[in-house]
Amino acid sequence: MKLKFLNVLAVSFLTLNSVILNVSFSQEKEKLSSNINSNISEIHPVISADGNHLYFVRSKWNDNQIENQMIWYSEKDPNGDWKKSVKMSEPFNKGDMNRIISISPDGNEIVLSYGIIKTNKSELLRIQKNNNEWKVAEILKPKSEDEEQFKNSYWGFVSYSTSGKVDDRTLYFASDRKKGYGSLDIYMSKRLDDSWMKWSEPVNLGANLNSKMFDSFYCIDAKGEYAYVVSSIEGTGNDDIYRIKLPENLKPDPVVLVYGKVINSKNSQPLDATISYNSLSDNVEAGTAKSNSFDGNYKIILPYGKKYSFQASNSGYYSISNYLDLSEISEYKEMNIDIEMRPIEIGETIRLNNIFFDFNESTLRSESYMELDRVVKLLNENPNIEIELSGHTDNVGSDEYNNNLSLNRASSVAEYIIMKGVNTQRIISKGFGKQSPVASNDSEEGRQLNRRVEFTILKNKLLFTNLNQA
Repeated sequence: MKLKFLNVLAVSFLTLNSVILNVSFSQEKEKLSSNINSNISEIHPVISADGNHLYFVRSKWNDNQIENQMIWYSEKDPNGDWKKSVKMSEPFNKGDMNRIISISPDGNEIVLSYGIIKTNKSELLRIQKNNNEWKVAEILKPKSEDEEQFKNSYWGFVSYSTSGKVDDRTLYFASDRKKGYGSLDIYMSKRLDDSWMKWSEPVNLGANLNSKMFDSFYCIDAKGEYAYVVSSIEGTGNDDIYRIKLPENLKPDPVVLVYGKVINSKNSQPLDATISYNSLSDNVEAGTAKSNSFDGNYKIILPYGKKYSFQASNSGYYSISNYLDLSEISEYKEMNIDIEMRPIEIGETIRLNNIFFDFNESTLRSESYMELDRVVKLLNENPNIEIELSGHTDNVGSDEYNNNLSLNRASSVAEYIIMKGVNTQRIISKGFGKQSPVASNDSEEGRQLNRRVEFTILKNKLLFTNLNQA
C-alpha cells in the first residue's frame, strides 16, 4: 500500500494552492565539480545520512528517448571534496534504467529499481552490504491490487519525487503547478499531525533554488545544512547536480545521528546485528537498522521530541540496551554510542538500562515494559534458564534504606516477569544496596551508573537461539 499512498499524496499536492516563499539564501546554487557532473545528464542524487556518500544516475538520451540510465557513486575525501565518481556494478545496474529510491541511515541497505526498455520489465530490489559486498536481499513485489498502478505510475511519480524526510515531518517535492518559475520547481510542506494525511500549504522554495528551467530531485542529509538538487539552469539541455546552503526556515526539524559499533563485550569483536529503536512513551518500534558485518558499524537517525531505547539482536547474544532523551533537542547532533552484546553464558551479568522508577520509589513506570518484555522472551524461549535479579543503589542514604529500596526494585521487576507467565522458581531477587558500585559515587554520573537493576544467568542447559528478537 505504500506506493499507492505516495501516489495519492502526490495527486493531492498537485491540486493544492501554494505560495512562493520569500526567503534569503546566503549562497547561490553551486554546481558540483566534474568529478560528479559530465557532458551528459546527471539526475536523481541520493545523499547518505552522514553527507559523505553520493549516489546518482548518469542518463544518456537518443532522439529524446532514454538510451540508458546508470547508477554512479562518489564519496568525500578528507578535505570534504567529492572524489571522482565510479559506475556501480551489479546489482546496482541490472538493466538500462536504474536508480536508487532510498538508502538506510547506516548506508548498509538500499532500495533500488531497474527497468529493461525492450521487455518493459521493472523491479524494485532491496540490497544489503555484507562483508563489504552488495547482494540482493529481496525482490519487492506490489500487492496484486497495486500491480497495474505500479506499472503505470512508478516511473512517472517516483522519478520526479524528492527526498527530505529525515525528521519524519518535512516533505520536499517537485511539481509543475501553475505560478512556478519553470517546468518543475521544488516545494516544501510540513506534516501537521500523526495521521500522515494533514499537511501544511506547500511553499515554493524561491528563485535562488528554482529557475525557469527544470529543477527537481531534491535531497538532503541528516544535518540539513546543504540541499542537493538537479537543474538544467545553464540551458545546455543537460541536467547537472548542484548544492545550496539552506537558511534556517527551510531546514528540516533537528535530528540526532547516532553511530557506533556493535561489539561482543567479551572480546570487543564487531558483530553483525539488527538494531531496533523504540519510542518509550508508547512502546512502539520506531525503526530498524543493520550493523555492517565487516566492522560492526551502524547509524540510526532519531527525530527530536521523544525518549528512545535502542538495542541490537544477534542469535546467541543479549544486547545491553541504550537510552536517549531527545524530548528537548533544539539542534542537529551526532553521538557516538557503541552497543555491547553479551554472550548468553552461565555467570554472565547484564544491566537493564531502560528500567524506570520514580524517585525513591520501587513501582515500575510503563516505559520499563519494553525492556522487561525482552527478558520475558528470553526466558520463554529458553525454559532451562534461571536468573538472579539484583538491585543496586548509590551511596546516598543509610545502609538499611538502600538495602530495602534495591530489594524492592528487584522484586518489582521479578513480579512483572512472573505476571507474564514465567515460573516463579526460575527467578531469585536480591538487594545489594550500595555494596557493589560499578563507578565512583563522587559524581552524579557515577551515582547514576550505580543505581541499576541487573540479571545474572544462573543455569543454562539449552542452546540459545533468537534471544534478542523482542
